[in-house]
Amino acid sequence: MRAVLATFDTQPQPERNLTVMLDLMTQAASGGAQLIVFAEAALSGFVFTGRNADADRALAVTVDGPELEQLVHAARQLHLWVALGFLERQEGHLFDAAVLIDPARGVVLHYHRVSPGWRWPDAPADYRDGQTVPSVATPFGRVALLLCGDAFHAGAAALATAQRPDLLLLPFARGLDEDAPTEAAWTQERQLYAETLARIAPRSLAVNALGPTHVGGAFHTCGPDVIDFQPLHRPGLLFVDWAHPSVPAHHLISSPKEYL
Repeated sequence: MRAVLATFDTQPQPERNLTVMLDLMTQAASGGAQLIVFAEAALSGFVFTGRNADADRALAVTVDGPELEQLVHAARQLHLWVALGFLERQEGHLFDAAVLIDPARGVVLHYHRVSPGWRWPDAPADYRDGQTVPSVATPFGRVALLLCGDAFHAGAAALATAQRPDLLLLPFARGLDEDAPTEAAWTQERQLYAETLARIAPRSLAVNALGPTHVGGAFHTCGPDVIDFQPLHRPGLLFVDWAHPSVPAHHLISSPKEYL
């Protein structure tokens, strides 16, 4: 199994971000990948307000809209599984969402973030949180999706664990703050993620957003160990390989293009 964790400098320009994602998918497929994972809110960047619904709707897309259709089409052409996060607009409501795209069948996992940390506590009713954590059987095992703070949210983690996934995908958006104020502190933060994710699934692929307030740093875990990681603030593709959950991965980091 070969997967790619894709980190790129997201901008509040969905069309530009989509173009970059399509190009990275081509690079991933050319490198022999079967799966590519993008960060939380990869289409828009994690730049929405979390309380001004009218403004945020301008960044939101629908799961059956042209943006996802282009990704599904590209996945089919490249024979590539694709996971990504995005701000979703659904019947007037807004969700922090993620999907897993099967190159043969299209969207096979459609997930809404359960933990409320993506929006303000006083956000209007336009903002909605998810209630379930689905999973799906794939050629590389049973897969579940969580988003960002879901990993540390008791309810979301319990729902995911109940699915008994072989692989957990975690698009997230995290910056340096009082809990991890420096890059050195991020090493401990990454280890905390690994130990937390190991309680849910034996293997995890986590991709952090890179942007004005987010620091990137994708990583691959097996059990409570970080197997491979992308340094903070560095765009590019992290390739990881494994043959069995007990076999560590080997990796290479691609040379990022000028726009990453």
